[in-house]
Amino acid sequence: MDLKNVLKDKDKETNDNIRKHKKPMQLRDIESRSTSKHKKIVEDFKTDKDIEKMLEDEKKSIYFKPWNKLDNGHKLNRIKKYISSLKEEYDLNENDIKKTQKLLMNACNENKLNRISDIDYNKEEGYINKIKILEINEKDGKKQIRLKLVEQKTKSTPKSKSNIDRFLKSGSLKKKK
Repeated sequence: MDLKNVLKDKDKETNDNIRKHKKPMQLRDIESRSTSKHKKIVEDFKTDKDIEKMLEDEKKSIYFKPWNKLDNGHKLNRIKKYISSLKEEYDLNENDIKKTQKLLMNACNENKLNRISDIDYNKEEGYINKIKILEINEKDGKKQIRLKLVEQKTKSTPKSKSNIDRFLKSGSLKKKK
């Protein structure tokens, strides 16, 4: 028996015991998606002018989505434009504008202006027609600005009764006496 063959046989045995792990399925999916998208982008946009044109088209059409599909930053931008239109419509001073801006920005950041039913948004033109839950009232020369937020009522569910409570309520103790 040759010593080389004996060593090779031992190497094979140790290699069989070592487990090689494959890439996780999710990682393979991500890699395949990113490479296919990258190839498509490279094929579609071969020059810098093509990429600049794509970016310009994206900038022009970014606000022409339904309100609930806009990013938070885009919503804030549209709210600022709406506040400037309110300034002219209600003759707001700088203090009122700041209050309104703070109120609407906080509401947007707290996800209270996400529903389409709260905001009348024109997606064809890309601007807010009206914020339905915004109230501007004038009393004694001062403007009161507030949001009519509908608080969702939480229904309390009755606790399930324990066997002891059922036993006591049924009056089975009274029957035994």
